[in-house]
Amino acid sequence: AEIALSLSPRDPHIFLAEHALMTARFFNRQLEEAEMLAETVLERHQGHRSALSVQIAILGHLGRYDDAARCLAMLQEIDPSVTAEKLAARVPIRPEDKIFYGEGLRLGGMPMR
Repeated sequence: AEIALSLSPRDPHIFLAEHALMTARFFNRQLEEAEMLAETVLERHQGHRSALSVQIAILGHLGRYDDAARCLAMLQEIDPSVTAEKLAARVPIRPEDKIFYGEGLRLGGMPMR
Protein backbone atom coordinates (compact mmCIF):
# COMPACT_ATOMS: atom_id res chain seq x y z
CA ALA A 1 0.00 0.00 0.00
CA GLU A 2 2.83 2.40 0.80
CA ILE A 3 4.47 1.69 -2.55
CA ALA A 4 1.17 2.29 -4.36
CA LEU A 5 0.81 5.63 -2.58
CA SER A 6 4.29 6.71 -3.60
CA LEU A 7 3.95 5.56 -7.22
CA SER A 8 0.48 6.90 -7.96
CA PRO A 9 -0.41 9.74 -5.57
CA ARG A 10 -2.94 11.19 -8.06
CA ASP A 11 -4.69 7.91 -8.86
CA PRO A 12 -8.46 8.51 -8.47
CA HIS A 13 -8.68 5.13 -6.69
CA ILE A 14 -5.78 5.79 -4.31
CA PHE A 15 -8.24 5.60 -1.44
CA LEU A 16 -8.09 1.80 -1.84
CA ALA A 17 -4.38 1.76 -0.97
CA GLU A 18 -5.01 4.28 1.81
CA HIS A 19 -7.76 2.01 3.14
CA ALA A 20 -5.42 -0.98 3.16
CA LEU A 21 -2.82 1.03 5.04
CA MET A 22 -5.46 2.36 7.46
CA THR A 23 -6.60 -1.18 8.23
CA ALA A 24 -3.04 -2.39 8.76
CA ARG A 25 -2.34 0.49 11.13
CA PHE A 26 -5.55 -0.23 13.04
CA PHE A 27 -4.74 -3.90 13.58
CA ASN A 28 -1.18 -2.97 14.58
CA ARG A 29 -2.78 -0.75 17.26
CA GLN A 30 -1.36 2.43 15.69
CA LEU A 31 -4.66 4.19 16.25
CA GLU A 32 -3.69 7.81 15.70
CA GLU A 33 -2.09 6.99 12.33
CA ALA A 34 -5.05 4.80 11.39
CA GLU A 35 -7.45 7.62 12.26
CA MET A 36 -5.61 10.11 10.06
CA LEU A 37 -5.74 7.65 7.15
CA ALA A 38 -9.44 7.00 7.79
CA GLU A 39 -10.11 10.74 7.50
CA THR A 40 -8.24 10.81 4.20
CA VAL A 41 -10.10 7.80 2.81
CA LEU A 42 -13.47 9.25 3.82
CA GLU A 43 -12.62 12.65 2.32
CA ARG A 44 -11.98 10.92 -0.99
CA HIS A 45 -14.87 8.43 -0.79
CA GLN A 46 -17.50 9.52 1.75
CA GLY A 47 -19.68 6.44 1.59
CA HIS A 48 -16.93 3.85 1.95
CA ARG A 49 -18.65 1.35 4.27
CA SER A 50 -15.54 -0.50 5.36
CA ALA A 51 -13.65 2.71 6.11
CA LEU A 52 -16.59 3.98 8.15
CA SER A 53 -16.78 0.77 10.17
CA VAL A 54 -13.04 0.74 10.89
CA GLN A 55 -13.17 4.43 11.77
CA ILE A 56 -15.93 3.73 14.30
CA ALA A 57 -13.70 1.08 15.90
CA ILE A 58 -10.71 3.43 15.88
CA LEU A 59 -12.70 6.25 17.46
CA GLY A 60 -14.21 3.86 20.00
CA HIS A 61 -10.75 2.76 21.14
CA LEU A 62 -9.60 6.39 21.25
CA GLY A 63 -12.58 7.35 23.43
CA ARG A 64 -13.92 9.81 20.84
CA TYR A 65 -17.53 8.72 21.23
CA ASP A 66 -19.22 11.76 19.66
CA ASP A 67 -17.13 11.40 16.51
CA ALA A 68 -17.86 7.67 16.46
CA ALA A 69 -21.59 8.41 16.75
CA ARG A 70 -21.42 10.68 13.69
CA CYS A 71 -19.66 7.96 11.69
CA LEU A 72 -22.17 5.38 12.90
CA ALA A 73 -25.06 7.59 11.75
CA MET A 74 -23.46 7.86 8.30
CA LEU A 75 -22.97 4.09 8.14
CA GLN A 76 -26.53 3.42 9.28
CA GLU A 77 -27.82 5.64 6.46
CA ILE A 78 -26.07 3.27 4.04
CA ASP A 79 -26.96 0.07 5.92
CA PRO A 80 -29.64 0.45 8.61
CA SER A 81 -29.23 -3.16 9.76
CA VAL A 82 -25.47 -2.96 10.39
CA THR A 83 -24.24 -4.59 13.61
CA ALA A 84 -20.85 -5.35 15.11
CA GLU A 85 -21.62 -9.06 14.88
CA LYS A 86 -22.29 -8.86 11.13
CA LEU A 87 -19.19 -6.78 10.46
CA ALA A 88 -16.88 -8.98 12.50
CA ALA A 89 -18.24 -12.12 10.84
CA ARG A 90 -17.33 -10.82 7.37
CA VAL A 91 -13.66 -10.14 7.91
CA PRO A 92 -11.11 -12.98 7.69
CA ILE A 93 -8.81 -11.97 10.53
CA ARG A 94 -7.14 -13.58 13.53
CA PRO A 95 -9.39 -14.21 16.55
CA GLU A 96 -7.54 -11.64 18.68
CA ASP A 97 -7.97 -9.03 15.94
CA LYS A 98 -11.66 -9.88 15.69
CA ILE A 99 -11.99 -9.24 19.42
CA PHE A 100 -10.10 -5.92 19.11
CA TYR A 101 -12.29 -4.86 16.16
CA GLY A 102 -15.52 -5.88 17.88
CA GLU A 103 -14.53 -4.10 21.08
CA GLY A 104 -13.77 -0.91 19.15
CA LEU A 105 -17.13 -1.12 17.39
CA ARG A 106 -18.90 -1.65 20.72
CA LEU A 107 -17.07 1.29 22.31
CA GLY A 108 -17.97 3.36 19.24
CA GLY A 109 -21.68 2.73 19.84
CA MET A 110 -22.31 0.06 17.20
CA PRO A 111 -25.23 -2.22 18.03
CA MET A 112 -23.85 -5.66 18.81
CA ARG A 113 -26.70 -7.67 17.23
